[in-house]
Amino acid sequence: AGPASQDYAEYVRGPSGWLVLLSDMLRYFAAGYGLLPMALAAGGLGLHFTRTKGAQRMAGALPLLAAISFTLCFNFAALRSDDRFLLPQGLLATFYIGIAADALAFAAQDRLRLAGRALLAVTALLALHWCVAVNAGLLLDPRYDAEAWLAAHIKPGDAIETYGQNCFLPRFPGRAVVTRIGQTDLRLRNPLPGVTERQEPFIAPRQARFIVLSLAWARRYLRAGVPLAAGRIYSPLQQADFANGDAHLYFTALASEKLNYRLAYAASYRGLWPVVHIHDSLDETIWIFERDR
Repeated sequence: AGPASQDYAEYVRGPSGWLVLLSDMLRYFAAGYGLLPMALAAGGLGLHFTRTKGAQRMAGALPLLAAISFTLCFNFAALRSDDRFLLPQGLLATFYIGIAADALAFAAQDRLRLAGRALLAVTALLALHWCVAVNAGLLLDPRYDAEAWLAAHIKPGDAIETYGQNCFLPRFPGRAVVTRIGQTDLRLRNPLPGVTERQEPFIAPRQARFIVLSLAWARRYLRAGVPLAAGRIYSPLQQADFANGDAHLYFTALASEKLNYRLAYAASYRGLWPVVHIHDSLDETIWIFERDR
């Protein structure tokens, strides 16, 4: 009944948008949880309904009903499919994965039991692989690389210009003079110690020696709005970004080195594990531009 995050909604309200949202949910689960856990969840659900009756069947259906309820009352209302908005369904599916795992691991037939345990071992190893990838992403985040580069190249009093919310930014050397430029009201920003906040349009650089730019944040101005398939929409915030012609021209010129800045360093993920992107900030590239002298 409230605003329901409509500034971020990316689907049409109605059957066409809901169908696309459901298809995206399945695609995200297949990529994030994997096909094996999804197959185990479906198998466990089928086993439960074929092996139980009455009150026991209804009790075992509660996780399914909760997942359906969250999808209808939250996802269909917010019209979003962000990773964290799909977590409840993923957690509730583990009840049925457990039912299938129990049936496979303790099957009466020796061959089926051995094959089932091997399948579960593969599933567990794949899950461990992705769990370790999250830790690797946190430990090897490009922001640490950007911080090390800045620490090695910044001189006392050097000016740094940067943009975007705290979650996108590295930590800056204490000997630098850092200014964050933005168009939002200064009272709405989360402060950063040692950083001067300025509310100005994105028109031209202010002659700092370095510009630190998170690609995850700048992407909103670097991309162009293209027609979307039926059922999808650009959120009101995305539409506002597309309409911000000054920001688009400025960051496009900066990225293509058409201003008096060159790309001095690009900090990007270099780990052996798969790249994990969480909340648009983890494992994202940081560009550091230096002013031409």
